[in-house]
Amino acid sequence: MTISGDDINRWLFDLFLRRESLIDFERPMAELAGLCRSDAEFQLVVHSIDRLVALSETQFTRHVIELAKYIRENILTETPVAIVATAWGDKPDSSQQLVQRLKVQLRSDKNVEFFNSVNAFERKDHIKRFPRFILVDEFSGTGETVANRLKHIGNHAKANGTAVDPYVCMLFGMEKASEKLVNLGYKTYFCAELKAGISGYFNDAERDEKIALMQRLEEELAPAINGEPMPSLGHGQAEALFFIKNMNAPNSNFPILWWPKDAQDRDRDTIMHRAEL
Repeated sequence: MTISGDDINRWLFDLFLRRESLIDFERPMAELAGLCRSDAEFQLVVHSIDRLVALSETQFTRHVIELAKYIRENILTETPVAIVATAWGDKPDSSQQLVQRLKVQLRSDKNVEFFNSVNAFERKDHIKRFPRFILVDEFSGTGETVANRLKHIGNHAKANGTAVDPYVCMLFGMEKASEKLVNLGYKTYFCAELKAGISGYFNDAERDEKIALMQRLEEELAPAINGEPMPSLGHGQAEALFFIKNMNAPNSNFPILWWPKDAQDRDRDTIMHRAEL
């Protein structure tokens, strides 16, 4: 059974009346609905899109301003502070863009220094000069990457006899990512915490049923691309429903929203896009 074109059109008509900002994604949404083999799968797609956070540039900027305000009011003192992107190595990363935007917002705060990667921060004697630092990023799906970066900096500091005072500030992130970082003892602030797309809304047997439906939909996608396996339910099974328009989408999102190849190895027209797998 496939969902009829009339049913898809009725859904999209109602959706765009409520959320006009999603009209740019009409074609990929129609293609996504076309993957469904049952009404239950279609209703799961409807549920997911209803809860999809698709941020505009204006909304993104507002949250950057909010994050800068929080940092200024709750972390900055006379003590020197470093603001560090979670980026690793030389490849461009969205966290670097956030650091550059915060640099503008905090331009009058002279005791703040900015670093475009963890690697840049650990060079020379930067950690000794800035034992209080803030690790920043636009999004955290599981908290795992952030925790690993903090552990790495902590180990580097310990080897050099420096006691660090770390903070974590994210624009957006999953509730479980925030919980993980707090449970590890890090002072953590997310401008907005997002529920897991299925587990955050359904419990027990109903949750298991929805997960199974999502995994059935994932069978319509290429199981791997260039040896990279499709991250079922999103990287770390984060079940994310979040992206910033015209920016690199997190791989924490459900693959049906961004995985670029279908099971026949054809290119998909997707709602979100990633520059890498």
